[in-house]
Amino acid sequence: MAREHGITNYYEKNGFLRDRIELDAIFHRVETEVDAAADKELEARGLSRMGMGRVYAREQFKKEVLKKRYGIEWRTLSEMNPWFCFD
Repeated sequence: MAREHGITNYYEKNGFLRDRIELDAIFHRVETEVDAAADKELEARGLSRMGMGRVYAREQFKKEVLKKRYGIEWRTLSEMNPWFCFD
């Protein structure tokens, strides 16, 4: 989702740290599926697409799915950059 809006490029250009697993081919293969599942889950919970706190809830859901379904240990953008507030 963030890539569609160019947000990922913004983060990279401005020095935000990203987890190296994001460079892995396996991560890229499952990321679209996991992103869709995260959006669907958050919608079911009543969190709007642009609401406060959504970023953190989405990251945590995505992290859990990546670990449980695929065995991928992923550190979220907020975990990699704890000094920054993303909401």
